[in-house]
Amino acid sequence: MSLQRYLQEGRLRRHRTSRSEIAALFALAYSAALTLATVVLHAECFRSVGAGHHEVTVLALPHILGPAARSRARYLNTCRVRRNRIDYDGIGFAANHPDLAP
Repeated sequence: MSLQRYLQEGRLRRHRTSRSEIAALFALAYSAALTLATVVLHAECFRSVGAGHHEVTVLALPHILGPAARSRARYLNTCRVRRNRIDYDGIGFAANHPDLAP
């Protein structure tokens, strides 16, 4: 099924987004990915603690899932850094960053 067909059926509609909306969605996506990484860590009977616990959770993934997870862990770590910048430097950073392009 095409996007045009979904539009015709009323199952999609056109939408203009904003940088703040994209930043909010990015933060939600990051939280979901971090939660999944936490599940993996807990399933192996570990828990990250203290300062930098998000980083440890993310960077532990290849140690648990194997080397194939290395590039995903690096990408998620890049997202972690970007999410921190959004929180501390303001909205709009992630929406314009080339490292986060799909």
